[in-house]
Amino acid sequence: MSISPKMEEYLETLGRLEESGQPATVSALSNALGVSPPSVSEMLGRLREQGYITHNAREAAVLTPTGANVAGGLIRKHRLWERFLHDVLGLRWDEVHEQACQLEHVTSPALEERLAQAAGEPLTCPHGSPIPPAGGFAQGLGPGEALCSYAPGQEGIITRVGDDPDLLQAFDRLQLEPGVHLRVLEVMPDGAIRVLTHGAEVTLSTAQSHALWLAPCSPIADEAVLPLGDLAAGEIATVSGFRAGKGMISRCLALGFTPGAEVRVLQNQRGGAMIVLVRDTRVALGCREAQRILVRAKASR
Repeated sequence: MSISPKMEEYLETLGRLEESGQPATVSALSNALGVSPPSVSEMLGRLREQGYITHNAREAAVLTPTGANVAGGLIRKHRLWERFLHDVLGLRWDEVHEQACQLEHVTSPALEERLAQAAGEPLTCPHGSPIPPAGGFAQGLGPGEALCSYAPGQEGIITRVGDDPDLLQAFDRLQLEPGVHLRVLEVMPDGAIRVLTHGAEVTLSTAQSHALWLAPCSPIADEAVLPLGDLAAGEIATVSGFRAGKGMISRCLALGFTPGAEVRVLQNQRGGAMIVLVRDTRVALGCREAQRILVRAKASR
């Protein structure tokens, strides 16, 4: 059964809508694809005839198992390319989407396998969206609620960000990416939200607060305790605990981050790895790891 790039584009968009829990109506597809409703209706008819969807004029389109397999494969290739372009080739995370849109349609199964290996078999794209398994379809976008739903005093770990280029550039400047810890300080009348992150107060616009999804976490009871990732180069702290699962805790302990151990921050650059000295050993940490290690700051160099 032949399928054109245009049909693939529709199926991928259908898959993204289903993944996010949104009904794939003609209106939703028209807005997502930037095409007229009559054009959407015509394409839905072709996809239905070829067995990729079920659909009638009064209901949302739904992917059949065949359609879900195609959509899941395209989403997987797209997000693998985003991860490879970002992590391996060094493109900014606001640049990778358009490139991946072109590459996904010309990626063979063999290239997809090598691409996944080269990217380190990642589970998410740079923006935090899940990468479907080979031959599968991701059910949902993972844990998290939009920051705009949080109240003062609540805390969370960023799990996903929207892919609008302008917002991504702003998030990059603020070091707001998956794995970063936020504490809501104030919700303003206009919808803007003031948060504490990386040890600094930041005011996020309504649009920004709608484009950040967080997994809630319990507030840190001791105000002197903060995520290791919030410290600047030269600061010294002692490990207090962890906000992580068993696997992450085991890794931290193996690296020497035992409770009470002294940690000196050697480097904490925007968007880069954090390098610390713990038990006389230099350790490089990713942003997510550093945000899950809780410390008590001691002094500055």
